[in-house]
Amino acid sequence: MRNLLCILLIFIIALPMPGCAVRNASPKQPDGRFYDVIVFGAGPEGIAAGVSASRNGLKTLLVERSGKIGGLYTRAGLNTIDMNFGPDKELLTKGIFENFYNALGSDSFDIGRAEGIFSRMLTNAGVYLMLNADVGKPEVEDGKITGIEINGAKYRAKRYIDATEDADIAAMSGVPYTYGQEDIGHPERVMAPTMVFKLEGVDWNKVRRYLNTDDSKETGANDRSAWGYHEMYKYKPKDPDILMRGLNMGRQDDGSVLVNSMLIYNVDIMDKDSREKAVEKATRELPYVIEYMHKLPGLEDVRLAGIMDEFYSRESRHIIGEYRLSLDDVLENRYFGDAVVLGSYSVDIQAFMRGNFGWILGKPQVYSIPFRCLVPKKIDNLLVAGRSASFDSLASGSARVVPVGMDEGQAAGAAAKISIKKNMPFRQMAYDEGTVDQLQKLLTKQGAYIKDYEATPDIVKSPYYPYIKRLRRYGYIQGSYGNDYRLDEVISRDDFTKIFNSIMADHIANYEWLPGKVSGMPMTYGQAGEIFKDYGINFELSNSDEELYYKDAYKLLCTVLDQIE
Repeated sequence: MRNLLCILLIFIIALPMPGCAVRNASPKQPDGRFYDVIVFGAGPEGIAAGVSASRNGLKTLLVERSGKIGGLYTRAGLNTIDMNFGPDKELLTKGIFENFYNALGSDSFDIGRAEGIFSRMLTNAGVYLMLNADVGKPEVEDGKITGIEINGAKYRAKRYIDATEDADIAAMSGVPYTYGQEDIGHPERVMAPTMVFKLEGVDWNKVRRYLNTDDSKETGANDRSAWGYHEMYKYKPKDPDILMRGLNMGRQDDGSVLVNSMLIYNVDIMDKDSREKAVEKATRELPYVIEYMHKLPGLEDVRLAGIMDEFYSRESRHIIGEYRLSLDDVLENRYFGDAVVLGSYSVDIQAFMRGNFGWILGKPQVYSIPFRCLVPKKIDNLLVAGRSASFDSLASGSARVVPVGMDEGQAAGAAAKISIKKNMPFRQMAYDEGTVDQLQKLLTKQGAYIKDYEATPDIVKSPYYPYIKRLRRYGYIQGSYGNDYRLDEVISRDDFTKIFNSIMADHIANYEWLPGKVSGMPMTYGQAGEIFKDYGINFELSNSDEELYYKDAYKLLCTVLDQIE
């Protein structure tokens, strides 16, 4: 009897549990390779999608190419959350993200702790997890994925969700996309990735005292996070492809500190050799960076303790879906009838080339992401969730953040449930008002937050707003965090020349940029007319000494666009 009990116990222990890898599924069990939903990418967005689908009663497989879950939050070391709050400081990204956030207890966190929380979420939801997966090209017939090879075996599902950072499955399936800022004529412009590195020997108490008592309102520190040390901008890299910004630092449970500060230009995130060369550049540069840090309060004794497994990558592909979220949608706080996610993060376009330090194009109050942004062109049984969903490149400066992506993942998982139950392709769902309403109600019941705030900004009513929109669409002008376009201020010569140069360089081959004038000096109508005359741009402008205001400068510069486009 004792032997029988031992055999039974061994048999029970050997049973596969939800959340365990299934890569060794027996070929005698073909149903082990068929799921209701297969989710690709075990970053936060894919985890949310898998948990959502499984909680909705779907047999769900989560497939990850690496050996670790958590994506940017664990493998790349991004350990501070880009939060999204509404007009009344309320959390907009609720549901599964809020569950994760509450479990962490802070907007900065220990990455090992985050990985543990993600693991428990998957296990509790009953998601099947496959790590170290070798994923092949999807099989596509009549606009649907019919199967995909994983680790040499064919897997099939009723619905698929691509939550990979670069929309790999969508791209391999034939979904169209743009790359970087290709949609505004600059495929060579891609936000630079960051190599997060780890420090030991940080005097955190000294760091807090320094950053909380210096003269800048833009610096500070608490028990977990520190932001500041703008002295790092004075660091002169040995490698011209490296830029050091002010330090964003996150303290780990073991006392070490992760630093999000080193940007690397000219990295093709889609190319393995390019990524490896960038790692070599970062590794060579870091000893000099550490030496420079020794001059800073609280960092006098720091030493390098390593770099993360992969880059913190902000941008690559932007798929083309049934709708592309635009910059105007974001900054006009637009609400869509098929909204499934709310966001409010600033439109933060990080540096993309030497000499550029990034843009803050504006700060929305609250905007929505429609379900159609998750529905890619050409493939009917696939959704895309995360930073590579259907957003214009500049709109993604806000929509790319992880909490928004996790809410998209939750929406995708719930949509899969309804799509399967009604035997309705995602594309048809997106245009069926009753089904969209059903999806929104299901999401709300499961903790998501969907609300029309009717928050159209006052600037939209300005007679100069059409000019602002036109120039802003290409990044020629920025409203920064205050959405302030300085309409009633006199424009400086430097600012006018900078905008003019950007416009001309985009439209004239081998354009030689005009040098900046006297810093801070006002621009006049006559000076603008002289510049235009030199380039054959026709205007009825006198040699007036009258000062030129921003609002009128925007109008004039749009006239330049009219003549050269």
